[in-house]
Amino acid sequence: MSRGPAPAPDATTVRSRRPVGASRRTGRVMLLTGITGRLASFRLTVDDWRLLRDPAYRPPCNISPVVSCGSVMSSP
Repeated sequence: MSRGPAPAPDATTVRSRRPVGASRRTGRVMLLTGITGRLASFRLTVDDWRLLRDPAYRPPCNISPVVSCGSVMSSP
């Protein structure tokens, strides 16, 4: 019994091979920047604890008089 030619696939049944959403590269960049941000915030937390213990402590994030985190950490 002959069924005839197969029907042509329409737009709803054809799947594209392109990924949907963000690429793996974007995911890796977001993961790397997230880990870097978490490490930087932990480092600032440790410096804040040291500043609380010793008010004369100078955090290493004091780069210049304009860019300094020590004055921000010691402010209320």
